[in-house]
Amino acid sequence: MSAQSPASLGTRTDLELQRAEQALAAAVSALAGYEHLRTTRARLTHDLTAAEAHVQHLAYELMRERNDVIERSSGVIGFLYGLVGDAQLSIEQREALEAEARLGEATAGRDHLRAQLASLDAQLAGQSAPVLAANVASLRATKEEILIRGNHPAGVALRELAVWIQSIEIELIPLDDALSSGEKALGKLQG
Repeated sequence: MSAQSPASLGTRTDLELQRAEQALAAAVSALAGYEHLRTTRARLTHDLTAAEAHVQHLAYELMRERNDVIERSSGVIGFLYGLVGDAQLSIEQREALEAEARLGEATAGRDHLRAQLASLDAQLAGQSAPVLAANVASLRATKEEILIRGNHPAGVALRELAVWIQSIEIELIPLDDALSSGEKALGKLQG
């Protein structure tokens, strides 16, 4: 068994700390990416709802324009417009074509939003915020352990903070006991 010099231990700890920091940064980035995808999905869902309503409105408009063309081109009224040579029929036909084009564009936009939403859902399917957050917490704990074990200044501060928190918790025990006793006494007085 060979004894390792303090310098080699420091270098090993530094490398270990560097790896832990990189893993933690990647995990934090993954969690942030997940949250970004969820925010984007919520926005796309709202946009898709609006696009679907717009498509329905344009479909109704197209139906009205087509009915106008049918009205002007069939039956007695159509015969009369044909005799008079009214330009209104060609105007109605043009408006119907324009309405059909607008509906086609809106439908394509809606379908594009649906595809984007499906893609986001596929990306989100294999992920979960609690799992990603737990991974961040685990990697943060690993980094803290490396800092403490390597006597890094941040590790020393963490150790001191842990002692301080523990002493506060110890001081709270009598207060918790007193609170519990007070609640029991109040219960007896009221009961």
